[in-house]
Amino acid sequence: MRWFYQGLALATIILLVLQLRSMLQPRPVSQPGRFGIVDYGDPFDSLQRLKQEAKSNSIIGMDANERTSNLTGDLASPLWRLPQLLVIGFMKSGTSALYYALCEHPSVACAAYVKEPFYLSAEAASNYLQSYQNMLDVQARKEFHLRYLESCFNMSNIKPHQLTLEASTTYIHSSAALSIISERLLNANTIRLLVMVREPVSRAYSQYNHEQRRKKTTAKTFEEAVLPEYTIIKRCHEQDEWMANQGQIVESKPYASLYECIKEAATVYARQHQATLPGYLFKSLYLWHLRPWMRAFKSRLKVMEHQQYRRHTVTAMDEVQDFLDIPFFDYTQVQDTITHEFQEGSRYGT
Repeated sequence: MRWFYQGLALATIILLVLQLRSMLQPRPVSQPGRFGIVDYGDPFDSLQRLKQEAKSNSIIGMDANERTSNLTGDLASPLWRLPQLLVIGFMKSGTSALYYALCEHPSVACAAYVKEPFYLSAEAASNYLQSYQNMLDVQARKEFHLRYLESCFNMSNIKPHQLTLEASTTYIHSSAALSIISERLLNANTIRLLVMVREPVSRAYSQYNHEQRRKKTTAKTFEEAVLPEYTIIKRCHEQDEWMANQGQIVESKPYASLYECIKEAATVYARQHQATLPGYLFKSLYLWHLRPWMRAFKSRLKVMEHQQYRRHTVTAMDEVQDFLDIPFFDYTQVQDTITHEFQEGSRYGT
């Protein structure tokens, strides 16, 4: 059973890919990705006015009709459309290479102060959700959106007509981030997401190497590092198989009871050991983490395969341009730059 997880993880990713191929195919158009320049306005010019507006024009206490009437002009501002794109996961799957390839596009502004601000999955974001449960509280949503933009983006680096993004791989695992991005941000109905998946065991091993280099793990070997998670997955899998054979599992989604068992066992482990498991194996169970995002964003979420991207980077970036509806950029001009990120010893390597 030493390689049990590898078999389970590979089965999961195969199932995921089969589902995604039918759900996330780019829509047919006569000229893919050639829709001209989208005018997003000048966000920087709007910032000071909207900052004051968010503080002064309270709409708390209005009824639904009054809110709708007062939002017509406010939410049309270019500022509330930022960022138009998020790369939300998975860690150690090539998201840095993807991010910097996007930065090569003249219609993309990589104006985030850092590639991964983690803002929407941080404790402050969770506190925001607890403080503002009323989805009609647009004033609170405005103030939070403004804090997010001011904290994470250099607005003066964004030119008119440019798409803006950030790439925080913690978002895919965060229920707070999912709620904020899908419901609370003022551009929740238009924002698009990119996800990169990688062969599950390779991703787990890369994460282990990453944490070992940074002295974040005391495990001497990969096998030692993954043992607690492997034990949980093995036990939950055996329980799941037994219950299925007894006819005790009725689920509309494959693996739902298995994932619930893993989640509960991980919580118990954290309480008993006063430490959260690093997720070497758990984070490679892609279907578990992707389900709620796929349900919330549907065609506005594109899943990319790491190996396919690595082998055919230019083709993959052409598909991303089509997905984002941005002017076409010939990535063969920067092919050496963007493929370097995957080379042995590069700063974004394994």
